[in-house]
Amino acid sequence: MTTTHFPTNYYWVRKSRRACFLTFQAYALVDTVLLLSSPSELYLKHVGVTGDAVEFLLSNCPVLERLSLSFAKDLGKLRVIGPSIALKYLEIKYCLDLRFIEISGASIVSFIHCGPIMDLRFNNVPLLVEVSIYKWGTFAEFIRLAFSQLSCCLSHLETLKLDIRKAVYNQNHAFPALSNLKHLELLVDADYCLSLGRLASFMKAAPELRSLVLGLGFRTSNRDMAVLEKVSKQPHHCLKVVEIAGYRGHRCCVKHVGYLVKNAVALEKIVINPVRFWGWPWGFDSDALLENEEENARDHAIQHLKKKVPSNIEFAAPDLRSLVLGLEFGTSNEDMAILEKVSKQPHHCLKVVEIAGYRGHKCCVKHVRYLVKNAVALEKIVINPVRFWCWPTGMEINYLLEERGSECKRSCHPTPQEKSAC
Repeated sequence: MTTTHFPTNYYWVRKSRRACFLTFQAYALVDTVLLLSSPSELYLKHVGVTGDAVEFLLSNCPVLERLSLSFAKDLGKLRVIGPSIALKYLEIKYCLDLRFIEISGASIVSFIHCGPIMDLRFNNVPLLVEVSIYKWGTFAEFIRLAFSQLSCCLSHLETLKLDIRKAVYNQNHAFPALSNLKHLELLVDADYCLSLGRLASFMKAAPELRSLVLGLGFRTSNRDMAVLEKVSKQPHHCLKVVEIAGYRGHRCCVKHVGYLVKNAVALEKIVINPVRFWGWPWGFDSDALLENEEENARDHAIQHLKKKVPSNIEFAAPDLRSLVLGLEFGTSNEDMAILEKVSKQPHHCLKVVEIAGYRGHKCCVKHVRYLVKNAVALEKIVINPVRFWCWPTGMEINYLLEERGSECKRSCHPTPQEKSAC
């Protein structure tokens, strides 16, 4: 077997039958670190690894379907080639040395990239239905570049997420058909003079679009003076749900909402969310928040924007900031409980969570994991083993076991393994 070197002295974050979370710092053999575990999911962070090593890993892990690489040092190029590779989900973030990715003839379903603009090549990927590209830096022709790089799969994409801030809009450039696209997320400059025309082109290219998330950023500091070019009415007959993220009470933001309300003739719901969700997944945001900025934006939406939305369209401005979840059990065999899987549904306002009545059962851990994964603005989580609800009523049907007190202390001061579970 070929000897391939990976970093060692790694910090083990979490490992189960399906997933391994590893953070590396020095070097060891891939044979003993990775291949023996045969995970179906692998998350590597701060890896000193080459593209050849990753390709070796993919070729020798026949059940590896999900791979995430973050801050991968020395990763200059990566190839995922051939139907024999089981990989379906590939996520690459903050790999600053990466300049080339080729994915060809593979069974990949989802591709996510956050980092510098690179040479990205897709070929013969009929199963690819979800693509997310969050670029670093400024590139005026980014939209044209993205469409060119994704040309072989645009016709069957169902979800597309692009950061098109600082990209120019060429009115003479016809967008390619996005005939199967159902969900679109765009990060845009709300104060860009051609922003509405660009939005109209995306909607025209995607006639089957069902949901749209529009993240509003700004190019200039004087946003209230921004003048947007007028766009003729272009009705869209399928768009039903719109979320405006990063909303502020500027005229350019209001015009984006107005355009969507007028042109999305099948619109059923519009959500106004002042939180800039893109600052949380990637850990930074170039626009520092002013005092009460988000609260003022939400108030503006409720007081001034809501009355401009027709009564047949549901208007929502979610404001949940804190949650207390008291955990009870319906059976005596809590560890055998099987919870139904739920798709990811990000919440962009929830900041504080308390889990009361926590026990070390798998069902409890899954509740914590769900909140950690979906509450993208979460700042604090409190694990409280005490069942507070027994005190107001003076009774509790589930009596504490003799050793439950020490278990409570361990929950308040969890071991590294227990911390990793959260």
